[in-house]
Parts: sequence; structure tokens; C-alpha cells
Amino acid sequence: MTKKKQVILGPEIKISGQCGRFEIVKNVVSAFIEFEKDKKGKGIEFRYPVEDLSNGTKLYIHRPGVKWNFDFKVEIPINCGLGEGRHDQIALLLRRLKEMNSQSFTRLWQMITSLYTCSNNDVDDMLLQNPISYQNPPVVIDILLKVIKWLFIMEDIIY
Repeated sequence: MTKKKQVILGPEIKISGQCGRFEIVKNVVSAFIEFEKDKKGKGIEFRYPVEDLSNGTKLYIHRPGVKWNFDFKVEIPINCGLGEGRHDQIALLLRRLKEMNSQSFTRLWQMITSLYTCSNNDVDDMLLQNPISYQNPPVVIDILLKVIKWLFIMEDIIY
């Protein structure tokens, strides 16, 4: 008999503005520790809202991830054009966006670089300041950037 999983909804974790890599890792891990400290056990999982998306839904992270430390999984919204959100799928999408419009892709790449370097962690603000437009994009740009942002955060926590 398999024990049923219990998924507990945690508090929203917001990372925005200029917040350095160390501070981001500290804030996310502290949120996990604080919320989960008295809720541990077999079959218990946690789901945290982290971003508001332009399609009216939220982006969530789910833990534990594969590695069972502070690892988490970014829940990829259904029908947003990211498939399962694997790195190879995202790389293929980025190549396709570059082929579609190199000028828009240059701005998109600058935003991805800002997220990677933590010089700006606010996707909505970046897109407001410097809109990116594609005709019939294969993915919603804000969702792509927010998923990439949380994949970067996950990598920083794990490695």
C-alpha cells in the first residue's frame, strides 16, 4: 500500500529588484526552513507561489526536488509553450526566438543576463521598461523569463 502524498501550500516567496545571489539564496532557503521546520515527514511535499504570470495564474516551486536537500522543482505552467521546461527545450525555444527576430532576441538575452547576474530580478519591471514583441511567439515571454529566473535560483541553491 502506497502512502498518499500530502502537499502543503507555503507562503509566497518574492524575489525582485536588485538582490544579490547570496541574499537570494539566503531568503529562499530561510523561507523553506522557517515554514517547513515543524511539518516534516514521509510523503509531505511543499508548494510555494513565487511569481504572478500574465495569463492570470501563478508560478510555483515544489519541494523536495530530486536531490532532497534544499532542491526544488519549478512547476511549468501547462500550455505556456515551455513543454516540460527541460534545459534543452528552453535552449531550443531561445534559438527559435533568435531566428524569428534578432533585435527582440538581443533585448531578451540582456534580460536573461540581468537575471543571471542578479542585477535586476524583476521581470515585469524589465519588460515594462523595455518591451519585447514577437509576432506569434512560441512562448509567452514573461513566463519564459520567470521560469528561467527560478531555474537560475535553483541552480544557485543546489550548486
